[in-house]
Amino acid sequence: MSSTSHAGTDPVRTFARQAQRTLLVGEWFDALRLGHGSTVADLGCGGGYVALRAAERVGATGTVYAFDRDPEAIELLRRTAALHQLHHLHAAVADVAALTALPAPVEAALLTMVLHHADDPGAFLAHLRGLLADDARLLVAEFAPDGPGLVGPGLASRMGPAHLNELATTAGFDMDWVERQTAEHWFGVLTPR
Repeated sequence: MSSTSHAGTDPVRTFARQAQRTLLVGEWFDALRLGHGSTVADLGCGGGYVALRAAERVGATGTVYAFDRDPEAIELLRRTAALHQLHHLHAAVADVAALTALPAPVEAALLTMVLHHADDPGAFLAHLRGLLADDARLLVAEFAPDGPGLVGPGLASRMGPAHLNELATTAGFDMDWVERQTAEHWFGVLTPR
């Protein structure tokens, strides 16, 4: 199964790139209906910016699980979470493509700017379908293939909503919501069928 990490990149630089998308994050959380007490997984969290924001959003009564295969990125996330006393954020070094189970059922999962890294995005989504409960929601955020290409991967490496919908359907998901956020970014919310 394919791997989906920025392994070998500087986690601080990855965190900084993630923080540049700060205005998008609230829309992702709203689309997933995250609130105090929610349980969420950040799959392929990189430097952990989104996981930290999720931990703030769900509060101490919620739980955030964050996974990335880069040990330096996870260490950065753990230190930052401890500094901000976000003890309900649990970060683990793990290749999401190799996870056999999540630590606990989650209401929602985030796959933000990750799917384009997968060698086989369809197989990766099918694997995620096996990890998520039937009532969970999966948010997939990606770079727009018709965007200007000023940030993120080259245009040839990007996928649009129609392609995600095809992959999601084959993997056992329905795509319930698609939103274009900027010239470069869009997201879709998937629910298991």
